[in-house]
This record gives sequence, C-alpha cells and structure tokens, in this order.
Amino acid sequence: MNAPSVPTVADDGVIVMVGTTINKLSFENGEIVASGNMSSSPSYGYTPAVVNGDEIIAPLGKGTLEAFDAKTARASGRKRRAGRPGSFARSLRRR
Repeated sequence: MNAPSVPTVADDGVIVMVGTTINKLSFENGEIVASGNMSSSPSYGYTPAVVNGDEIIAPLGKGTLEAFDAKTARASGRKRRAGRPGSFARSLRRR
C-alpha cells in the first residue's frame, strides 16, 4: 500500500502524489478532479510537489523532477534528472 505525499495547495485544489499517480483534489469535497501518471514514484521520505504558475513540479526517485499541467495533472513532457545543474530551472525561466 502506498502512503500519500505531503499535500501541496494549488490555486483551486490540493495536489497529492500516491505511488506513480499525481492527483488534484477538490477543496470542497476532496474528490479527485484531475489525475496524471508520473514516470516513477516519489523517493522515500516524500518531498511535496511545488506549484510554479501553471505547472506542478513533482520530485521523483533518483533525483528526477517531472513537470505536470496544474489544471489537468497531465505530464508536460519535461523531466530532468539531478546531475545537470540548473537545466530544469533554466527551462522554467524560458516559459
């Protein structure tokens, strides 16, 4: 059984990672309003996802960061692994 991550507040909901799924929950009733598949699960000792404008940045295992659309929770196709200093941060600034 997978325990949920530390929740993160987004503009209109709460973001929670469970296993390899990222869910956006309604503030009103806690129901899942959007869901996406992560390429791997978060590492041990969950670090919460971070909301950056219209993106959710999920910290996954082995130093990987994966980006998701904040409204739909779908993967944006941007994923980076530790060892490439600043590459993910630079890609965020170009948006």
